[in-house]
Amino acid sequence: AHELGRRQGLDGGFGDFIGYDSTPLDTAYALIALQGIGQDAAVAGRALSYLSSAQLASGGFGYYGDQSSVMVSALVVKAIKPYLYTFNISSLLSRSVGFLYAVKGSGNLWDSDWESALALQALIPITTDTSLYELSVSALSGRQQGSGSWEGQVYSTALAMSTLDLLANLDVPADPEKAVIRGRLLDALTSNPLPNAAIDVRDVDSELVSIEADGAFAVSNLDAGNYIVSYSAPGYLGASQNLVLQKGQFADVGTIRLSVAPTAS
Repeated sequence: AHELGRRQGLDGGFGDFIGYDSTPLDTAYALIALQGIGQDAAVAGRALSYLSSAQLASGGFGYYGDQSSVMVSALVVKAIKPYLYTFNISSLLSRSVGFLYAVKGSGNLWDSDWESALALQALIPITTDTSLYELSVSALSGRQQGSGSWEGQVYSTALAMSTLDLLANLDVPADPEKAVIRGRLLDALTSNPLPNAAIDVRDVDSELVSIEADGAFAVSNLDAGNYIVSYSAPGYLGASQNLVLQKGQFADVGTIRLSVAPTAS
């Protein structure tokens, strides 16, 4: 994490090495890696600003220059999705998603099996409308060869298998008419779970809240609509979010970090 942090450029993006030009690909990979260990908070804002500036007119992202790439665009979507409710990136995300759908081929797949798998990995978690991707999933499944592989390649096969596994294990609310909010609540400085944390949905009395020992939480039994969700813990400054939920939606708000409240003497 420290080494990745050192490679964040002045523009907020990441390059191959310190002092190298930032690229959307390196920036997406860096964010995904840091999210995996909960160390992305310090770099996320500037990295998102860089990605916003690097987005092409098509809505996609490229390695360099103005040539959009399905691979890079899909990785960027995966990297920025966790920040949808914590940063103002709705336009950035929607344009990226629009690009991926726009370049899908007539056979409901992209140029190759591995690109199709990457695109689906980016698109499946951000919509509750399965009709947007179910034909593509079916087409990808149908591309499996008699040997069990996709395109006779380890890379394509691994990506296709992970995509199908993602779909098979996709979280959905137990009640299709209700929405669920999930995320993680942590100390902003130490990244430790918060003792005696509380979550409240303003003006709602029917929500069901569960907070695990590692800070993971779920708020369920919510109807479609607009909500203000408040997070608090003794000795910490509170935080809140405005959320718009659809029925049957699993809204992942990512990691919520609360700062220790200042004291006076």
